[in-house]
Amino acid sequence: MNLDALGQKEGIFIYFSHPFASNERGSNERQNGIIRRFIRKGEAIHSYTDEKLHELEAWMNGLPRKILGYETPDDSFARALSGAG
Repeated sequence: MNLDALGQKEGIFIYFSHPFASNERGSNERQNGIIRRFIRKGEAIHSYTDEKLHELEAWMNGLPRKILGYETPDDSFARALSGAG
């Protein structure tokens, strides 16, 4: 079953972005930009320690996001798990 048929069966819309159309992936491109503050383009990610990558992860998950109503991803995830949203 292809994804379009699955979406129709489940009653949901599935969207695909086009290659080289970064404007169709705004949130993803924003996250890439944040990551690039710490990991420069062309640098191998395996050259960073796990500790440094966990620090980056914690910092990003504690950063309020407009798309989440200025809530942090950590708070939004915890709220979703609690069933409150």
